[in-house]
Amino acid sequence: MSDRIKINEIKDPNIVKELSLEELKALCQGIRDEILSNVSENGGHLSPNLGVVELTVALYRAFDFPKDKLILDVGHQCYPNKVLTGRSLKGMGAKDAVSCFQNIHESIYDCYDAGHSSTSLSAAEGFALARDRKGEKHEVVVLIGDSSIANGLAFEAINNITARKEKVIIVINDNEMSISKPVGSMSLQLKTLAKVRHNKEEIPTGRAGFEYIGPVDGHNIDELVKAFEQAKASTRPVLVHTLTKKGKGYSYAENDKEGIYHSIEPFDLETGKVKNVDNNHISWTEAFANITDEILSSKPNTELLVPGTIPGEKLIPVFEKHEDKAMDVGIAEEHALSMAGALALNGIHPIVDIYSCFLQRAYDEVSHDCARFNVPMTVLVDRAGLIDKLGATHQGIYDVAFLRSIPNVTIAMPSTIEEGKALYLESFERNEPFFIRIPSEKMRRVDEIKDISLDYKRFKFVKRDSDKYAVVAVGPLGKELFDKINESKTPLTLVNPIYLNDFNKEDIESLKNFKKIFVYDAYSTKEGFVSSLFSSLLENGFSGAVKGRAIPNEFIAHASISDLLNDLHLNISEVFEEMKRFFEE
Repeated sequence: MSDRIKINEIKDPNIVKELSLEELKALCQGIRDEILSNVSENGGHLSPNLGVVELTVALYRAFDFPKDKLILDVGHQCYPNKVLTGRSLKGMGAKDAVSCFQNIHESIYDCYDAGHSSTSLSAAEGFALARDRKGEKHEVVVLIGDSSIANGLAFEAINNITARKEKVIIVINDNEMSISKPVGSMSLQLKTLAKVRHNKEEIPTGRAGFEYIGPVDGHNIDELVKAFEQAKASTRPVLVHTLTKKGKGYSYAENDKEGIYHSIEPFDLETGKVKNVDNNHISWTEAFANITDEILSSKPNTELLVPGTIPGEKLIPVFEKHEDKAMDVGIAEEHALSMAGALALNGIHPIVDIYSCFLQRAYDEVSHDCARFNVPMTVLVDRAGLIDKLGATHQGIYDVAFLRSIPNVTIAMPSTIEEGKALYLESFERNEPFFIRIPSEKMRRVDEIKDISLDYKRFKFVKRDSDKYAVVAVGPLGKELFDKINESKTPLTLVNPIYLNDFNKEDIESLKNFKKIFVYDAYSTKEGFVSSLFSSLLENGFSGAVKGRAIPNEFIAHASISDLLNDLHLNISEVFEEMKRFFEE
């Protein structure tokens, strides 16, 4: 690499305007090396970022950021942007390090940020409209890819942008991939556009709509800059169609068709294999994927629906085995829930496997298209609770609070995998939308999950050692608190609620006779289970003292889960001491 370019010393991205094309190629290689070095060490989104290095460099060469506005969608394509704007990728996602997405509080070059897909075009129209209303002169540029444009929100925005006069430049990163293989017709339409232009046919755009430029080699900086200059000269919305290779520059990522390298844990650069594999433990996500395999094998008239997150849900082998009963609907959470409701109305039991943070995008569909019909369906709410490194957009802590506001739904959370399997099976016996929260942490691997029975909608009184003091604690961390209490031989009644809403009256009657109740839920905000339990106790005449420890109703910044638990004073040791003080008062 040229002596003029030292990746870790870049402070001003305008350096790309001064370099020769050969120097820019060296810069791109340096950025790729930086991404590979840091992601292999700390984990993160690898393939999406390797694929947009030249695109990002060319954007900074052609435009004048931050005067011009750059919005990245999906936000996990932002690593080259961070490197060019002087931000170190070291420890990304850890406390006090840079975030994993664009972040308006982190840099003047981040005019907008999002961790969920397909928001960029709506945001861009807002930026463009504000620009024109204020008489300002700058470009609004969107880099959209990884199938973000196939989401309903993006279609809504495109429909409006093409009908108005505000100019937006939309750069499509067409890598023929989503997180893994793309689904739906949009990828075929992009291929058709590329074929038409390759054959030198004219693309009719009409008097309104977009000016189409492309397809352009997304790894050729010279061609990209020319296309962007042409887009700048246009007076109407422009679509620049670029063709890229996801995972560019790292063979394992380039050849990955399953999405393994889309987001990956720390790995060995030479072999491409994940480091520090712990064969004694398994993620709750993978454990539930194994149960899903059993369910699909044993229960007819069942359909698994996943909104674009098959690798993250550990469902690749499940889809391979049950391709006739499993569907990836792409990044379309609303569609997944509405379709699930319709399937249930027609005698097919849907299983929707979805991240907690993405479920919030389908609140209306859960209420209007599922709960209103009170149809039988299972929703696996994965990554429930605090999330490692990804920050405010991905925290799985709000679902209990918003789901408990919807009639006809059941919300449950296991503390052991045996409880998890029992809840999964129970969901098939109930005529209602049944939500099972899956923790984001790991558990000890077991060869076989024992079958246990749980009483429907009943609390589990784990231990009754006191008629004055009770502890109610949720999920695996709640079980850890119980273990610590048992080690200390403190005489308390211990309650694992399992069901987090619409409590059984007998359970509330049992609890209301206690003098003091301590409630611990490190998996949702205080507006979720804790508030719901407090309300039920008061409504039923509880006159004792109650104290709750849950996640505050805030947007929680990025850090490791252990750091977050410490910062929120929710780690087991601290909670145990607080509990003791409460009972001693």
